[in-house]
Amino acid sequence: MKLVDQELAGFEEKYTQAKDKLSKELSDLRESKDAEIAGLKEKHEKALKKALGELKEKYEAAIVKLRAEAATHKDLVSSLTKEKAEAASNLATLTSEKAALVEDVAGLEERDQRFEEDRGWEARPL
Repeated sequence: MKLVDQELAGFEEKYTQAKDKLSKELSDLRESKDAEIAGLKEKHEKALKKALGELKEKYEAAIVKLRAEAATHKDLVSSLTKEKAEAASNLATLTSEKAALVEDVAGLEERDQRFEEDRGWEARPL
């Protein structure tokens, strides 16, 4: 029985040593994987921050460009609107002047015709 107890104690000691060794290896493996995961996470976070920073810069540049274009378009629209108003005003003025000239021409033609009738002259082409 003593021999069995010694053998059993030997097995328990080997078991405990193997268990401790495997526990340490498992712990080291976990630490190694955790460190690897942390390194990959940090690497990807840096890459993501860089990509987001570049995207933000492009977006801000596009906004600045669009604002400048909008200001230019606003000035152009304002200028064209002013020109349109001036053209409409000129059109009204020219239309009234034309009407006055048409009346003057009609009056002159009527006067010329009466003059010719009074004098008995016939209009000769020039």
